[in-house]
Amino acid sequence: MDILNLIMLPLMKNNAPRDELAANSIKLAQNIPDPVKRTACIAAAFAFASKYLDKNQIEELLEVLKMVDLATLLVGDAVDNAVEKTTKEIAAKMLKEGIGISSVIACTGLEESFVRKLWAELDKESA
Repeated sequence: MDILNLIMLPLMKNNAPRDELAANSIKLAQNIPDPVKRTACIAAAFAFASKYLDKNQIEELLEVLKMVDLATLLVGDAVDNAVEKTTKEIAAKMLKEGIGISSVIACTGLEESFVRKLWAELDKESA
């Protein structure tokens, strides 16, 4: 029901312009955790908005969609990089604690070649 309200937001009685409300509803839809529902909501909001916005407003809304997608990609990449860095740090700590390579691989999901290389580097540091 909340998704429907989000899609219908630009048509509800409000002092803000409809094109601004449509852009805001698309931006808000980006916070929907389920990727299938998020995509469906954004697509429905855009399709619905295209019925009552003029050509210039639709083009502006398309720019919002591009920026939202770009922001999502950038944030996703940053999160992926942070997770990868943290995973590698955890693997190094596990190896320093004497946990076996196979256990480190199983717990972190890192490639065996990477874990073995990391272990060799840590072994050289401690020598």
